[in-house]
Amino acid sequence: MEFIDVQYKVEKSTFTTGTTTSIINKTQASGSLTLLNGEEGYIGGMYSNDNEVVREGVPLLKDLPWWVFGLRLSIWI
Repeated sequence: MEFIDVQYKVEKSTFTTGTTTSIINKTQASGSLTLLNGEEGYIGGMYSNDNEVVREGVPLLKDLPWWVFGLRLSIWI
């Protein structure tokens, strides 16, 4: 019997643009599969969730804490 060794490398890439930079996210998987001549093989399992958080506001001011602006928090019980 003749065996065949299959080497694989899979990559999933996403591209995100920002205001000042661009980000490329990469997910990679690699491995090998040993099959008999004429045999079929399947590979699965590349799964990902993409969550994106967008912060809007005036640059620099949106990053300052609330107390810089003299705001007072009142707590009513």
